[in-house]
Order: sequence, then C-alpha cells, then structure tokens
Amino acid sequence: MLDMPSRITLSKSDLLSPNLELPSISSLASIFRNRKFKLELLPYKENELRLFKASCNSCNYSIKSKWPINTTNLNIHFNKKHFNLENHTIDNNLILEDNSNIENSSINTNTTNNTLNSYFSNNKKRPSFILFSKEDYKYNLLNFIISNNLPFSIIESKTFNNLIKYLKDDLPIISRTTIRRELDIFYNLELTKLKKELSINNSLFSLTLDEWKSSNNIDFLAITLHYRDSKFNLRSYLIGFEYLNNYITYTSNNLYLTINIILKDFNIRNKIISITRDNASPINSTIELIRKKYNIKYNNNIIDIKCAAHILNLISNSFLDYTFFNNNTTKKFNKDINNIVEDNIDNNIIDIKLLLANSKALPNIVRTTINRFKYNHFLKHLFKKVSLNKRIENNSNIGSKILIKDNVTR
Repeated sequence: MLDMPSRITLSKSDLLSPNLELPSISSLASIFRNRKFKLELLPYKENELRLFKASCNSCNYSIKSKWPINTTNLNIHFNKKHFNLENHTIDNNLILEDNSNIENSSINTNTTNNTLNSYFSNNKKRPSFILFSKEDYKYNLLNFIISNNLPFSIIESKTFNNLIKYLKDDLPIISRTTIRRELDIFYNLELTKLKKELSINNSLFSLTLDEWKSSNNIDFLAITLHYRDSKFNLRSYLIGFEYLNNYITYTSNNLYLTINIILKDFNIRNKIISITRDNASPINSTIELIRKKYNIKYNNNIIDIKCAAHILNLISNSFLDYTFFNNNTTKKFNKDINNIVEDNIDNNIIDIKLLLANSKALPNIVRTTINRFKYNHFLKHLFKKVSLNKRIENNSNIGSKILIKDNVTR
C-alpha cells in the first residue's frame, strides 16, 4: 500500500541523475509530514538508480528503498514500537514550513553551545509528542546522576537498564565513560564562561577558605569566590577544591602557592578585598603571607576575617564532648592558673593579677554549669532520640561521640 501523493512522480532519468533533490516535506507521505520518520537521499552512484533512506525519529530503525517508497512497513513499525505516541499531537514547534527541504528538516538537538546551568534550568513542560533525541537523553541522564549524587556506574547496572528498557525498549546504550566525558565538556564550558564573566566584572572579590580532613584522612582546601555582578546580585562560585595530601607538611608557603595559582588562573589577584577563613594554624600563617606579598605586588590591603562560626563550632564541640562523654577534673586547669600567677608574681599590672586570681574560681563555675546539663534528664533523652534518628537516617551503627559532632545534631 502506497501512502504517497499521486503528483509525486520521478522518472528513471530523474532517479539516475546526480542532481536529484528531495521534494518538499508537505508533498511527502503523512508518516514523513508528521515527523515519525525522516527521509534522506543517499549518495549518487553512477548508472544506478538513486536510493532513499527512511529513519525512525524515535529509535534507531531505518530502511533503504528505491522510489516509490512503500510506507506500509514504516507504519507497522511505528504502530508496534511506538503505539503510545500514535494518537498524540505534534508540538507546533516541530512543524516546518511547506517549502522546507527534507534534508534540512531534522530537529536541531545540538546543545553543544549550551552551558550546564542554562540546560538544567530549562524547566519547560515536555510536549505530548516529541522526537527522541540522544543528546537530550544524555543531558537528562547527567542531570539525574548529579542531582542525586550517584556514581556513573549506575547507568550500567542491570536494574537501571531494566527500568529504561521498560520505558523505551530501543533506547540507545550510553556508557559511563561517555557520560563522564560529557560532564568534563560541560565543566570546561562553565569554567570558560566564568572566567569571561570575571574578566569584565568591575567589582572587587572576596574569598572564603576552609581546610579540613575527611573521615578517611584526606585533606582538602576549599576556595570560594564571592562578588556582586553588574546588577548588584551576589554571586558565589567554588573555584578551588584542592587535594593537600601531596604535601608532607602544610606550611604557609605550600598553601600560599596553591591559592596563588588558582587566583592567577582566574586573573583576579589584584582584585581581592577580603578573605574569610578558619582559624587553623597553617591558615593563620598563610593569610599573613598572602597579605604581605599581595600588598607589595598589587597594593592590596586585604581584610582578614576570622570565621566566628568556626570558633563557635570548636567551642560547642569541646563543650558537648565534655558534657556527654568525658569526666575530666579541673586539677590541670587550676595548676595552669597557679603557674601563671607565679610567673607574674612580680608584675606591677594589678589588673592582670586580679583577673588571674578571679579566674581560679572559673573551673568550679564551668563544671557546675556543665553538670546541670549533664544530669538534665530531658536533655539526655533528647540527645538519645536525635542520635537514634541520625543512625536510622545514615543506616549505620555510628557511635554517639561521632554523631554529637555532626552540625545538625549540635
């Protein structure tokens, strides 16, 4: 059965000609007009009739045929494999003008110039009928992995592929190597875009630094950039997440070199106005070195801001450790106070001597205050409840001493 308008006729001489062109899409069979299949003209071969290729726009199925093209098998394939799309209407954006050439009528799914943010921020409703795009499938798969913090190996797992095949049994296979490569491409696009944005920005930049050790003893340094853009919107970007275990010791020179290389790469060394950081000893000396060198090189008087949250975090950590787990005495503290008094016995500064004398009572005050919490049954039961919930949430038997250091628990 031919589903072809009678006015489309091609003679033998036409089919032997190297100059043969496809007719407009409006004059082809409905299966091509409705974008279920795409028709292509195969390359010319001397003294041979031209061949045509019909490719399904929803899977990898295709056939080669001479003219006229019998669309019966094409309709059978679409009705059998893609019956759920048969009665849906075509999105208006997919319909081309009548004079469009079939070779130029495929939907443009090339998103190479898109950035990761611009793609993932597109929340438009999916049309009821849409041509399958392998590129869109890759990008949505990448979004799924990143948003749920999943390993790339999930796309090769049997259960995941069973789910995908249930939804679409002829879906092309994408390996984790391919999807990881796509992530690298998007990262480099975002990086280039950010560097360009920073180069034309007229404001100054602030940094936050945080150095810490993970539970598996891997040390990192995180560097975050903050600034106001041309519309006075606050922008923040993580520009460095550095692995520090390559260093034997974290000297100020090593940390300075790490930070300086990153700032040089983004070309913002002469625009730093402040640095907010934690209070670890290596960071203290590193900040002093940065301020000194940048003041000489770029005339930058960088403002040093010690993170109050970090200090309070250390205080609460020590407080909670003692409150729930350690029964420390105050003898050592008393001994330290007495040593300070003895060292300053000839000191003429009365205020210091008075302060130290009054401080001798401090251990008892602190201990009494803590004991009021320690033996408060309401707080003890509340802590046990929070610890139990955290164990269930983490699906582990992690101890209370570790859980109490968790920020949410605290």
